[in-house]
Amino acid sequence: MKEKKQSVLLFLLIVVVGLLVWQMRDGTTIERAPLREARSVTTPLPREKETATAKKSEKAKEKKMVEPVGHFVSINKDVIGYISIPDTEIEYPVLMGTDNTYYLTHDLYGKADKSGTIMADYKYQNTGIEEMFLRHTMLYGHHLARKGMFTTLVQYKKADFFQKHPYIEFSNRYKKGRWKVFSVYVVNADEETIPRMFEKDEEYLAFLEKAKSRSKYAVDVSFDKDSKVLTLCTCSYETDNSRTIVHAILEEE
Repeated sequence: MKEKKQSVLLFLLIVVVGLLVWQMRDGTTIERAPLREARSVTTPLPREKETATAKKSEKAKEKKMVEPVGHFVSINKDVIGYISIPDTEIEYPVLMGTDNTYYLTHDLYGKADKSGTIMADYKYQNTGIEEMFLRHTMLYGHHLARKGMFTTLVQYKKADFFQKHPYIEFSNRYKKGRWKVFSVYVVNADEETIPRMFEKDEEYLAFLEKAKSRSKYAVDVSFDKDSKVLTLCTCSYETDNSRTIVHAILEEE
């Protein structure tokens, strides 16, 4: 009888010890779970995620176009900049085609339009004109019977207008520029052509000094070989084929 009781007690002791051991193992498993989760945070990213992250970082470093130029480039890839003259109706995107005739009769959307667009001389192709200011940039626009395009440019021949509108804002895709008007005059297109580009510094400086001296109104401005000048051209009616020319020098970018 005594031996039977001892056997029962031994059995119960074995059962209790077994339960304790099971609970300890179960508790250890629960405690270690968060540690495994913590380690997963420091695990290196898979190759695909590393590549995607690198591309995203590179994309963030890409140049962002200034507005509103970026908006117009999304409509027409020929847009290279934007021009405005404060307190006038001149506020337009600037386009550049493969010749100097297409955008005289087509609008921003490529539709036939006698008003055309404001355009840069096509000879500036492959010069980087869309992302940097060239030494000399020449833009054209129609003089219309109604307001619009470069019609207002002819007003620079009046002293009051010249004095009240001394600055032109011309931006390329990535830089904004503020240009000071220093000359206005009229040429006969049958007898004279404005040079677009210059091979020699001496030729460029001579051109700038001549442009300054021809102006109807004197402006105190000086030049060097690195000066950047904007030339605007529109039709004028002093003769059958006259052009009003306005020159401005870059002051701020």
